[in-house]
Amino acid sequence: MSHTAESNSTTGGRGLPGMTKLLLVGAAVIGAGTIYILTGEDGESVSAGTTFAAVRGPLEVLVEAGGDVIAQETQEIKSKVEKSTTILFLEEEGTRITKEDVEDQKLLVELDSSQLQDRLDLDELSHQTTTSDLVERQHQVELLRSINESNIRQAQLALRFALMDLQKYLGEGPSNDILSRLGLDKKREEIEALIREGADAPSSAVLDANAIIETGSSGGRIGAMATDAHLLKGDPAAAARGEGGGPRTGGWQSQGGQGGGRAGGWQRGQGGQGGAQRGSGRPGGPRGGNFDPERMRKMMESGDIPEEVLKRMKERGIDPSQFGKGREQAKENEVKQGELEPAKEELATEDTESFTVKLDSEYEALRSSIDFSQYADLATLQDGQGKQDLREMQNEILTTKEDLELARTTLKGTQKLFEKNFANRSELDRDQATFNRLKLRYEKNNTDDALYKKYEFVKQAETFLSEYEERLMDLQRIDTENRIELEQAKQRVQYKRKSWSHEERELEELREQIAACKMYAERPGLIVYGGGGNTGGRYGGQNDQIEEGSSVRERQTIMNIPDMTSMAVKVQIHESAVQKVLVGQKVRMRVQAKNDVLMTGSVEKVSAVADSANRWMSPDLKEYRTTVLIDGEYEWLKPGMSADVSIIVNELEDVLYVPIDAVKYFGDSDRAVYVAGSNGPERRIVTTGSFSDNFIEIVEGLSEGERVYLHIPDSMRNDTNIMSTAI
Repeated sequence: MSHTAESNSTTGGRGLPGMTKLLLVGAAVIGAGTIYILTGEDGESVSAGTTFAAVRGPLEVLVEAGGDVIAQETQEIKSKVEKSTTILFLEEEGTRITKEDVEDQKLLVELDSSQLQDRLDLDELSHQTTTSDLVERQHQVELLRSINESNIRQAQLALRFALMDLQKYLGEGPSNDILSRLGLDKKREEIEALIREGADAPSSAVLDANAIIETGSSGGRIGAMATDAHLLKGDPAAAARGEGGGPRTGGWQSQGGQGGGRAGGWQRGQGGQGGAQRGSGRPGGPRGGNFDPERMRKMMESGDIPEEVLKRMKERGIDPSQFGKGREQAKENEVKQGELEPAKEELATEDTESFTVKLDSEYEALRSSIDFSQYADLATLQDGQGKQDLREMQNEILTTKEDLELARTTLKGTQKLFEKNFANRSELDRDQATFNRLKLRYEKNNTDDALYKKYEFVKQAETFLSEYEERLMDLQRIDTENRIELEQAKQRVQYKRKSWSHEERELEELREQIAACKMYAERPGLIVYGGGGNTGGRYGGQNDQIEEGSSVRERQTIMNIPDMTSMAVKVQIHESAVQKVLVGQKVRMRVQAKNDVLMTGSVEKVSAVADSANRWMSPDLKEYRTTVLIDGEYEWLKPGMSADVSIIVNELEDVLYVPIDAVKYFGDSDRAVYVAGSNGPERRIVTTGSFSDNFIEIVEGLSEGERVYLHIPDSMRNDTNIMSTAI
């Protein structure tokens, strides 16, 4: 016969199946529990003479504990709506969700989404505007790229014409020699290479004024900016003359003229139509006209902008506060909102210092060392306009010299005839006058020749070389400006794209929030309201009653749907017994609501650390949370029911055992029992083995059938070194 926590005692009493006990909780508690199991009476009603006959047979070693029924898997429905909202519809608590309900996507909860829908409608309208702006800025980049290519071609053509003018005057040999000595040929190659590579612009060239106009038609951005530059310099007339220019409008023009794109940068003085014509004045600035970007930048930063410029900016929809300090603050605010990153004030670039044409002292010294007068020689010059001019002067000198020699011979002949009275005075005076005139002409021609070689020739050569230098600097300057403007246009696209992406994410989040207002069944189970439910429970000091019309917070649990097909019992195992409990061990259990039903199961999980839930109440109590699976399905079984479990930690086949209360400590470590002998109670030292909550194995010292006292007999109360219980 096998004795367990439900075994019969010698007195015929039957133990309580629902009794929950833990090992080593205390002698008094354990003793009383065992006596009750054996006799059916409490410990006070059992006399000191009650005995139990040692039994041999199978013995189950059990660890018993009580706990609550739980579902292994639960669908937890929480509010995902930010802040709080109202419950519009709620499925009744206790409703059982079937597999068909899951397949049909049964609606369980609906929250109020009206405010979210209103926000979505407004944000979608705003997002359409942002999308339009992004597309427009992308088109502007392509348009600017095309315009920049055209401007570079014009600048390259102007440089080529300037080289042709220089070579035309001096000839190719002397021209190339001069350019090589000045290093301008290498400078040109470097600039051309930079243009081909499309290198980034230097950060020092970034001008805040470039951001004045975001968009415009027919190139209005740059043209309008240059017009404003004239106004900033107090020259409204120049601003008026600049209207109606090329593709970026006439703000690029220097002193008037029609068309030509950046023609003003190439037109000189009152140059007429078509870009790179030479005139009598000075060349335009880097953008043509009187545009002073540094002055404009400072005015923007200081906020000292003329009223006319402010008026024009407002007409184009530009907020002046977006520049200088106001602009930086606006960018900082955008970053804080997570919409845009701050604009890069420095653009990535390679070192462009090596190909910057500078009129510094070193270059000026090298430039001044060029003696153009050395080329003013027919033998040195190659065919060109300069050589042609020298030839004409030499021919004129030669012709005048021949005429002068002829006049000299004629004058000498007339003098001889006059001395012999063969010629009169008037003939002599006529020939003398002719000689004097030709002599003066000859001297003048020689002087003109000397002056031309010393001054005019040098001046013309200097002019053509200076023109070439200007065109070379203009080419580099325009390329730098092109790259800066293109990079800024790309950055504006990038910032607008980030804003677009941010809005897109916000719209998606709003759509997800609206979708989250309706919650559907995802697994079969039983609906249990979260929070306080209809009982008016409280959580965190707030009334969390779940019902239609009530308010729920974000992440607040609205309902749980435990899966009723997979149930378990969660128990707490005392630290004295937890080392015996292993995953996979068999378990018997009863639910107090259905005490007549014996269920089976197995240990699924044993916590590795002690449960801290009640540690503040009982610091010395160490219990480990253990999960026991229930075999099979029971329609009546519900989460929260109380259950008693018996974990079978060992099964002994043929052992001698007695009630655990019968074994006492003797001395320091010996265990003893009191045997009912013919001469009265006898103390006997025994060796014990495995034990359960109620019974303990006797390995040596006792025989089957011998009766042992459950309590210390009255006659042995004064027995030395005896403790109340051994376990």
